[in-house]
Amino acid sequence: MDSSKSIISRSQWHPRDHISLFIRTLHLLEFDLLPDFPDISECTFHAAKAPTNLQQRVKGVEWALYRLFELHDPEETRTTLKPHFPPSTPKASLGLRAALYKSLTELKKNGVLPREIVLRKTMLDECKGEKFEELLAAFAMVVLRQKVDTILAATTTTTTTARQLERKPSSLADRKCDAEHVVPLILAHRLSLQKSLAKRQDLRERAAAQAQELETQRQDIARRTQILSQNDELEQMPEQEYEALKGRVDTAFARDRRWAKYIVEGDGTCAPGFEAMSSRRSKADGGADRTRTANEPMMQVLASMSKRRDHIEDLNHLRDSLLTSRTGEQATTTAIEDAPGDHHVTKSERTSSGPRFNKHQSLTLGFSPPRDDL
Repeated sequence: MDSSKSIISRSQWHPRDHISLFIRTLHLLEFDLLPDFPDISECTFHAAKAPTNLQQRVKGVEWALYRLFELHDPEETRTTLKPHFPPSTPKASLGLRAALYKSLTELKKNGVLPREIVLRKTMLDECKGEKFEELLAAFAMVVLRQKVDTILAATTTTTTTARQLERKPSSLADRKCDAEHVVPLILAHRLSLQKSLAKRQDLRERAAAQAQELETQRQDIARRTQILSQNDELEQMPEQEYEALKGRVDTAFARDRRWAKYIVEGDGTCAPGFEAMSSRRSKADGGADRTRTANEPMMQVLASMSKRRDHIEDLNHLRDSLLTSRTGEQATTTAIEDAPGDHHVTKSERTSSGPRFNKHQSLTLGFSPPRDDL
């Protein structure tokens, strides 16, 4: 039992201090989204070195009170506080704080502020102290309640809700009885703010994505424009000059039009102006057969050149072999003429591995061979 009591005591909710409530209320009122928000935080009021932080604290309090009065009573603020805001000199700052004190005094007299709130003129000199912080939190809550009531009155259409809003008291002291309704309203407003921030973030991300896509398309268009400008700079042959050149080529290769086609058009698969030349060729040839490729004549020529090259190599080998055999025969004839007949014949017969028909070379006039040899 004791342990359960200790757990319950530890889990009890402790209220925030007045400065935390004041700053939280400013955020709920969306003051932090204004461009001239002076970055008010708890450090502004609880800094270790108060003298160095005095100017920043006074400036933040003046700004916050002016914005709160601007929401609470715009007409009165425009009349009494607007001439002094924003203060540009210390004297103007004193005048603004004096006007703020008068307006707070009127709220105290009218019962808008709770009765236990203490208000002294010296509070606005240094803008610090527990009573002053309680005053700031109470006035900020009054303005927040007023704004919530305005939002509910604008969005509610039923008569019951309108009557409930009319029966609500206008002073913070009289509203202590329904303090339990404040937290749900604050949570609802906080949820609305979170949804608004989520929508804003989503819109920001989508805008960034669209901007990136537009930048990519812009770069693509610039690249294509540059390519087109480069193509325009190329010199284009006039139609008449092209037809004249094509006629001269056709005349030069009248026996085989495919040569003229290959010279004029080149390889149809990689020629840059293939489509334009194809249209011109269709006009000139009158619908000739387009199924045959433009490089077919060149392939035939290359094949023919390869065959002729092989034939020439064979002829060169034959010539070399004939020259070699003829040189050997001339050397043999010279040796026979210089050496004796029988000895040479016998030697040549020994050196030759096959039949030799050269016995007639030793015959001379008046020589009759023996009959055995015949």
